[in-house]
Amino acid sequence: NNLDTLATSLSETTPPSTSNIIRILKWDDIFDRPNHLDLVHAHHEDLVQIIGRYEGLKPFRPCGLKSCRSAHGTGYLITLKDGVETHIGHNCGETHFGVEAFKSIRSSFKKALNEKTFRENISVAIEQVPGWRKQLTDLRYGGPPSAETCYHKMHRQMGKLFDEMTENKLRRLASTGNGWITKQVKVDSDQSQMTSRGMYSNSNYITENVYLVAGIKAVSTYRQLAPRKFDKYLTELKLLENLDLGSLSAEDLKLWNRKVGQMERTIQTIREVVEDCARFLLNSNIENINRHKHLL
Repeated sequence: NNLDTLATSLSETTPPSTSNIIRILKWDDIFDRPNHLDLVHAHHEDLVQIIGRYEGLKPFRPCGLKSCRSAHGTGYLITLKDGVETHIGHNCGETHFGVEAFKSIRSSFKKALNEKTFRENISVAIEQVPGWRKQLTDLRYGGPPSAETCYHKMHRQMGKLFDEMTENKLRRLASTGNGWITKQVKVDSDQSQMTSRGMYSNSNYITENVYLVAGIKAVSTYRQLAPRKFDKYLTELKLLENLDLGSLSAEDLKLWNRKVGQMERTIQTIREVVEDCARFLLNSNIENINRHKHLL
């Protein structure tokens, strides 16, 4: 039908430019624009593209279309064929410009908005590369203890510190997220309430906490400190530093946006794993684990 044809032609001939998309935080960002008009009379064929989206603006204001005027605080800034811009509520587009036509243009806008956001995020991340590189290098070689020291001690000495059965049981304990070594204690059958030493597993026994293994998560997470992991992160930072943002495809932008979004979390995770390893490898912790390993 005509609306389908219009939607197709608009999405093909007038794709939104990321440079045209604006950030809208307040009504003045819309009403102060030189091409913006209120009380616009527009038809299906007049809609060209969406150039901005706003959410939760106060106070509510009437839609810019004469045929609508519904008060709203969430909607879009649109351009029309004559170059005029106006604002419409988030439900007005499909109602006044046709469902398929507006869906197509809204989809193109979302794609362009994502690309613009991704470029901005990556651009900010490029400026953070020196700081990220220093943090990774300090974690890898600094300390004490350094990530490399923690990794090699955990990787090479687990078998020396513990027998194979104890090592396997520690891995299972780490997988539960609960570092307590416990034991079952028989109690009088007429006791039924909880005690300060633990919680009843049945009417005749309570579970008593014996020793909390320090840094137990390190048993399963220390591999994140492997040298090859650091090499990978530093290589990615080098690639990020040399990116040509203008030549990246939409898929590349999406990929790099995800990578830079994970970098802060990756560094924080590494820091936490190093701290867990340091606690786990304390002599007193190793001695207590071996002392109570028959309870694992």
